[in-house]
Amino acid sequence: MKISQALRPMDAIEDGVWVQPVREAPEFRVKARIRSQKYHKRIALRNAEWGRMYGAVGAPNDVVLRAQATILFEECIIEFEGLEPCAEFPDVSMDAVKRYCGTLQGQPLYVHFLTAVEMVDGRRAADAEEAEGNSEPSSNGS
Repeated sequence: MKISQALRPMDAIEDGVWVQPVREAPEFRVKARIRSQKYHKRIALRNAEWGRMYGAVGAPNDVVLRAQATILFEECIIEFEGLEPCAEFPDVSMDAVKRYCGTLQGQPLYVHFLTAVEMVDGRRAADAEEAEGNSEPSSNGS
């Protein structure tokens, strides 16, 4: 086995990697990085805070969803493309999508972004080298 088969590519850690988290919608792409130590620390601190505030009952779903979406976007999501606005959701900016993802209605969209992060997290250097040879550069030059 080549050691690259067991190592994560540095761009997945630092700069992020473009992935397509929804097979049925290849135009939707997300540039994400792995869940870092900072991400895990922020989640743990938030869980501890909720434990103090809400005890065994736990935090309400809307509080949890909003916090998870915020942390995921601030720590792991760099950019995305391929989300089209509609009458009900005319704003597809990063801030608006983060807000949508932090709601019960937006939970399926949150799962797509989480899937993108998991795809990047699971990439190995050997996979990244192979993918580089098969992909086209982003339209924005990245």
